[in-house]
Amino acid sequence: PRFTLERLEVERAGPSYTIDTVRTLAAREPGHEWVLLIGQDQYAGLHTWHGWRELLSLVTLAVANRPGVVREPSPEVRALPHREVPLPMLDISATDIRARAAAGRSITELVPAEVAGYIARHGLYRR
Repeated sequence: PRFTLERLEVERAGPSYTIDTVRTLAAREPGHEWVLLIGQDQYAGLHTWHGWRELLSLVTLAVANRPGVVREPSPEVRALPHREVPLPMLDISATDIRARAAAGRSITELVPAEVAGYIARHGLYRR
């Protein structure tokens, strides 16, 4: 109930990059603080993201730890300010959820029942 679904990325034609989404949201709602929450695994590869330097100038970066992930970001990314988010160490990733759904495997133990049902009803992530 506290969340809304933003359809911006699925409605955009062509490739969709995080920087494009943040630009659009920031233009739509100027003056808001935007926080980009990513896992430690994505933090390690952030320097490979399209427009990452501009992206980090538009958001507050928050990094959540991932179980068993000890990869460090590039020195250039590590030197930029960010917040660490202490979360319970759950071995769940969006990448794994999408891969399981694509393979027709159960995701019910990884997401709320309503989310699993929605993904199944709409055939999301299927190849």
